[in-house]
Amino acid sequence: MASFNQIRPREASHQRRDERFRFSRGVRAGNEGNETLFESFLAPREEYSPFRVAASIKHEFSLRAMNYIPKPIDTARVTLTSELTALTERLAENAHDLWAKQRLADGWSYGPKRDDAAKKHPCLVPYAELPESEREYDRNAAMGTLKAILALGYRIEPKPRT
Repeated sequence: MASFNQIRPREASHQRRDERFRFSRGVRAGNEGNETLFESFLAPREEYSPFRVAASIKHEFSLRAMNYIPKPIDTARVTLTSELTALTERLAENAHDLWAKQRLADGWSYGPKRDDAAKKHPCLVPYAELPESEREYDRNAAMGTLKAILALGYRIEPKPRT
């Protein structure tokens, strides 16, 4: 099978869709044509119980999560210019606005305390009214994105003034 980078974008999306479908059916990688993850649990056995099946499936998913090791782009040697540092604040505000717009579209509204069931969130306010800790979170995300762009070899330049 071709590697992910050798597949054209459309084929890659179909490959990812097929992999998601196989996973949703419970097919273990390398076990195609044999029993699926769920079939192995559903075979008639004396010790069969729905709780045992659920526990086994939960264990399988937790093993996958334990193997996840985040590998962000190394930005340790990237230094932002004063212009890009200033841009960080605007990008942080934009990120907050995008998040808030999506929340509002999903039916959330402002509430003094977060309540997922009632879809209330205390950060559904203008960026300037956010607590400093929330603004700092958005700044760090924006700064990390800018540094990653530079670490990948791109340049960020303002458009020429006319």
